[in-house]
Amino acid sequence: HDPYVRHYMGYTSVDQLVRAAVRADSTDGEAIKNELEGHEVESERVQALQPAEEPLYWRAADHQLVQPVYASAGRAVEDMESDPNRWFEVIDRMPGEEAAGEPSAECEL
Repeated sequence: HDPYVRHYMGYTSVDQLVRAAVRADSTDGEAIKNELEGHEVESERVQALQPAEEPLYWRAADHQLVQPVYASAGRAVEDMESDPNRWFEVIDRMPGEEAAGEPSAECEL
């Protein structure tokens, strides 16, 4: 993992919300929510940053972004690479469907 993986997650969230607002041609929350429902992420940039065999999509039931989740650990200092900034290694991966869990009627965007 790159040390900026958290920045990527924030970027993806904002990127997808802006894209939904553009598709809705509105800044109205309800219109943006409707654009997210079931939308599959097709951004080449996002897919380059987080390659996955399964689709990344916004689940209609609770507007959760379904994407794989990774567990990582810091590398030993002597194993860290400055180019391309690899300071962590992935120790486990959970598919998006499993990580997102079942939708709850109590959760709303």
